[in-house]
Amino acid sequence: MNKNFIWRAFLLTFCMLAFNGCAREIKPVEPATKIETLADFERSSFHYTYGLVKEKGWALNTGEFNNPYKSRVIPNVTIDVPSRGDKVGHYGLSFYKRQTLSQTDLDFIYALLHSIDTTMPISTELKEYIKTNAERRVFQVTEAEPTTFSGYKVFAGKVGAEQVISLDSGK
Repeated sequence: MNKNFIWRAFLLTFCMLAFNGCAREIKPVEPATKIETLADFERSSFHYTYGLVKEKGWALNTGEFNNPYKSRVIPNVTIDVPSRGDKVGHYGLSFYKRQTLSQTDLDFIYALLHSIDTTMPISTELKEYIKTNAERRVFQVTEAEPTTFSGYKVFAGKVGAEQVISLDSGK
């Protein structure tokens, strides 16, 4: 057999496989009702709505791995999602270069909360806690008096020049 024949056979096989693969119906994966894993987070409506881009992560001394994300929609915000294996139990949001959080920033936070547990309403009290406490100066965010949401302790405070929101499931 000559090389030309082999090349044509390879190309024809590749095209057939590509065509057949594209002809299959692609079924989207439904987002989880509650985010429990990193895969759930990356399939969440929050992840897609805000165009999150994963950056290079690093190992933490707690045995977890930090998975940082930036948003293509909201500038100057970092979302940290530490995981142990694929399990997620913490979230951290840091807002940079702001005097105060805008309504768009607050809606971003509420959207994350809604994605974490779509079955839990976000109360007016929780929204007010975040809005008020995100502007209160603390040395570190866990010094803030927490509130709760769906099994998470929610901390909000202004650490240095950044507004920081932290969610901790204790797991």
